[in-house]
Amino acid sequence: MRTALARAQAYALLARAFGRPDAWFDADVAEGCFGEALAEALTALGYQELAAAAAAIGGVPEAPLSDDFTRLFNPSVHANCPPYGTEYTAAHVFMRAQQLADVAGFYRAFGLRVAADFRERPDHIASELEFMQVLTLKEARALARRERAHAGICRRAEARFLQEHLGRWLEPYAAKLAAAGGQGFYVHAAALARDFVAKDAAQLGVEPQIGIAPRADAPEPEIACPTPGGEADVPR
Repeated sequence: MRTALARAQAYALLARAFGRPDAWFDADVAEGCFGEALAEALTALGYQELAAAAAAIGGVPEAPLSDDFTRLFNPSVHANCPPYGTEYTAAHVFMRAQQLADVAGFYRAFGLRVAADFRERPDHIASELEFMQVLTLKEARALARRERAHAGICRRAEARFLQEHLGRWLEPYAAKLAAAGGQGFYVHAAALARDFVAKDAAQLGVEPQIGIAPRADAPEPEIACPTPGGEADVPR
């Protein structure tokens, strides 16, 4: 149960890192509170290297986090790094729609939906990280109640969600942020999210395929055209 709670804490803090920043969060980061809390969760999980990286996040930034947030995540800005999973895993618009529906389906299966005032797509990094927080909290509660069947359902959902969604796109996302953002807070947060999710996926026994899956080369289907008599002219 303690492991599940530590995982939930890590997912919650990482989700908060990618929400819209305000003065309170700026202060938490600048004073080291955010990094210390994340380091505590990662230490409890035995991830000492990640904990050290988390503890190093802090100090007064050169500009408010909201400036970097707008520069990196606003779609109208040239250096935009979209925080949406399907931008990195969908080869075309139809695949994106299918994946978005699947993410929303995961949420609905556990009685969740994106809050109306969040105004983001279901595949936003904060939403997907927060969903993992909810699943791990549900797992912890089931373990505390000795409901092992329910805990197993949660763990299987966690594994599937990482394998099919969140675990597939944090690597290219972190790389794009690093190219555009230098050494800022969001670059470090994305790297921590990438590395933590990779370790969590390994603990759950899954290995997500990173990025867009290659298209399988399939022969073009033969098309049967109707004849003047109304019956299909089937190719032979």
